[in-house]
Amino acid sequence: MERKKVTVPDILVMKKQGRKITKVNLHDYPTAALADRAGIDIVMIGDSIGMVVLGYENTIPVTMEEMIHHAKAVVREANTALLCAICLSCHEKRKKRIPYYLCPSLYLFPFSGS
Repeated sequence: MERKKVTVPDILVMKKQGRKITKVNLHDYPTAALADRAGIDIVMIGDSIGMVVLGYENTIPVTMEEMIHHAKAVVREANTALLCAICLSCHEKRKKRIPYYLCPSLYLFPFSGS
């Protein structure tokens, strides 16, 4: 059975109905494939890539370009989950006019996967 794309309104309905909502943080294509097959509702790409993937001491050095790079990999395979990304250091950089897209308290990258 084909699962439809999860949207913000879907999540709000699930919450209102008291249904469980699944979320996983991930950073790459293979893990996104597993999450998609498992039927995860929300996939989060976080600035934890700084420490988990890129070897930084903390998340502060993570750039928007690095977030986009990893988000694109995830988007190529996470076909049904609501895709969100949060980058606290990028939020600080927003004050310097770095653009971002907002999804109820989360940063959402609206990528097509290309």
